[in-house]
This record gives sequence, C-alpha cells and structure tokens, in this order.
Amino acid sequence: MDFKGYQTPAWLSRLRRSLVTATVVLALAPAGQVLAADLKPLQFATVGEMIEDLGDYSAENGTFKLLSTEPLKIQLAPSIVPGDLPENNAREIRRAALYGVYRTLVHTDADKVTSVAVPREVNIREQTSKVLSKPSLSITVTRAQALKAASLFLKVQSAADLVRPEQAGTIQLDNWAPKFKDAYMTDKGQIRLLEAIKAAGGDLVNNG
Repeated sequence: MDFKGYQTPAWLSRLRRSLVTATVVLALAPAGQVLAADLKPLQFATVGEMIEDLGDYSAENGTFKLLSTEPLKIQLAPSIVPGDLPENNAREIRRAALYGVYRTLVHTDADKVTSVAVPREVNIREQTSKVLSKPSLSITVTRAQALKAASLFLKVQSAADLVRPEQAGTIQLDNWAPKFKDAYMTDKGQIRLLEAIKAAGGDLVNNG
C-alpha cells in the first residue's frame, strides 16, 4: 500500500530509526558504540526544523502545523483509525500534545509553547485521511512550568535531562529518559504529567 497522505505511525518511525542505529552499531563493532556522557541533545533554530529532522510528524502531510511563531503555537495530528477505542485515541492525543511541549523545550530555545493535538483519521482501505477537530488537547506552558511538572518523575535541572542522547557513527538519537518515557507512554503517567503541568501553572484545554 502506498498513498501520499499516509503518516507513518510514530512508533514505527522510532523502530526504523532504532534499526538503522543498530545496523550502524554492528558495522562499527570493532570500535564499539559511541556513548558520551556529555553529549548534548540536538538543537534547532525553529520547531519546523526540529519536526523535519525527527520525522515523527510532517508539514507535508498535515500532521504538523506552525499556527503562530509569536507566541509559539503548534499543532500535531497523530494518526488514528476509524472504530478504534476512545481510550486509545485519547492516549495518542495526550502523547502528541506532550510531544509538542517537551520536544520543543528539549530541542529549541523556546521559553513558552502552546501545543495543540488533534486526530488525523486514516482510512487504510480507502487510502484517505482527514484531520478532525476533536477530540483535542491544548497545552500552554512555560519552560519552568513544564520542567517543574517533569520533576515529579525524575531529577530535572534542564530540559536536556529528559533525554538520553546516543550516537553511533553519524547518527544521534535523543531517546526519552526511561523514567520520563514511562510517564509519556502510559495512560497513568500522561494523566499525572498533565495534572502536574496544570498544578505548576500551565493551561490545559481538553475538547472531547
């Protein structure tokens, strides 16, 4: 199957990136994998450049939109399929909204961001997709507020503490730190993190 509007699921993109990294590691086996304790997360001048490089979302297929630069506001549209359980869709929406917040803070110098997540319904049989207006989740938060919320799960001095950069050859992957990943990936963790963001002074708007 191949159709222009289809978005590769984020988990598959991460799997492909991991497989590429594993291949490089094997090729460099005599020298070993490069792991540097002082390796810094990748940095980008704009969120658009960050999105293009990470590859989880794309402006080309409508899964990423820069709604405004000042104040910074972005929209991410994770893929869902018709008929899926509401709780699965809700999990993807929460994860996308949190992705927009924390990836922006890790990889750019933005001090505040509004991350809006809406579903992109993909009909594989008909090879079509459309962005829906709900359910949706909007998070507006400052860097200080977001890091305070993340400190509920791990020790955080800066946004760089949320990822564990690894390099093999010319490839760098900034994977989430294990304790933060547990929050980011699970229903319970996402809900606790969102509650912590609100408690820290962030603004949440949930529609749907």
